[in-house]
Amino acid sequence: METRSGNVLENTRSCSRDSVRVLMAYDGSGRRVSKTRFRKACISDEADGVYAADWERELVTHYTGIGTEVRENYRDGSLQDARVVVNMPQGLGRYGVEDAEKPSSGNATFEWYLKNHLGSTMLVYGTGDGAGSVKAAYDYRAFGEQVMLSEPTEKVTENFTGKERDDETELNYFGARYLDPMLVMWMSVDPKRQFASPYLYAGNGMNPIGAIDPDGNETIINLSGDNVVLNMTYNAEGNNLVKFNNANGTSFTANEPEHPIDQSK
Repeated sequence: METRSGNVLENTRSCSRDSVRVLMAYDGSGRRVSKTRFRKACISDEADGVYAADWERELVTHYTGIGTEVRENYRDGSLQDARVVVNMPQGLGRYGVEDAEKPSSGNATFEWYLKNHLGSTMLVYGTGDGAGSVKAAYDYRAFGEQVMLSEPTEKVTENFTGKERDDETELNYFGARYLDPMLVMWMSVDPKRQFASPYLYAGNGMNPIGAIDPDGNETIINLSGDNVVLNMTYNAEGNNLVKFNNANGTSFTANEPEHPIDQSK
């Protein structure tokens, strides 16, 4: 820090590490269309000492909405390369990350995802170079906190329950809102107002094994192999009412059942 004119602080020039800033852009429906990461380097200079440089773009990711991403890498403010990531349908994997400037690739490469019952990517296996190899390996704690077992060479977008984990914030992006897996809490309220505590994940935060939230809008549980949407409302007396909408269109309502029964059978 520098002080001049008595005790008035005029300039701060000290820093201990690089700073990162992330800007998100969304379309009219609230869907994220781009993410830009800026970095302010901490520079050690013999004349000026240690100080922070200006903000510079480091990585820009564009989301097309059809499973394709365009990743632009910058260095010293200049575009170095742009790569295209084509994710295959139903979370099976992705085509190898390719240079966007190349019209085609002579040897197509694929990366396959091995997922658990929640749709979380556990293993990324790459093929196409004559010999397959493990590209990345993950594990997850109960509510989505990621444990990196093997670092990927290129960022994998589909993580806990198939959703992207933002490395900069360590939050999981579900589409409608963001989840903090360490706190087991959403960053915004429940848009469907299913639960009395609107910030907790997957049924008041009590069922991360049998319940998922596909897009941050509502919790889905699984009974007898059918997807059942759980909706919680309140009656005039303030008691919780739980309504189960079955896949075949039937539904039933119960007062806070501990072990609900699929009445469509």
